Amino acid sequence: MWVALTVACLGVGYQRLAHDAPLLPKLATGRDATSDTWLQVLEIPHPSDALRAALTTIPEGEALVFVSTPSKSPKLTWMVISMLAWPHQVGYVLCDDDGTAGHQVDPTDHVGAVLLYRVGTAYSQMAVGSTPTVHVGDRDVPSQGIGPALQLITGTETTTWPSYCSL
Repeated sequence: MWVALTVACLGVGYQRLAHDAPLLPKLATGRDATSDTWLQVLEIPHPSDALRAALTTIPEGEALVFVSTPSKSPKLTWMVISMLAWPHQVGYVLCDDDGTAGHQVDPTDHVGAVLLYRVGTAYSQMAVGSTPTVHVGDRDVPSQGIGPALQLITGTETTTWPSYCSL
């Protein structure tokens, strides 16, 4: 009886694993295996390399703020981006549906850029490498499309960011 019960449990477990396998995250390989695996949510091929390349445009001594919505970006995404952006400080703002900041970690350095992660049909067509301008305060500043929903907005020494959730 114990053998039959063991075989039945293994069969059910295997069937469940086979059913859920396509839903599990795919493991990345290579030097950035860990960070690439955690950054799959960004939907960018080789996200660690893409982020490092994009972040080279931020001047030394200036910080970066990662802006997202609570339901779409786990806190671990911010932590991995912070590691990749070193030595830049990386702040974190979670914007609620009503456009207010629900959770925020501000950097102490001057914010030179915003990494904006937006999901949904309105943002799914951000062309990689595109350079649209974004209206910040009273001026237009350049940006760079990194992925279908990820945009790096680069300010200047005098840029003031009125609200990260309104970008």
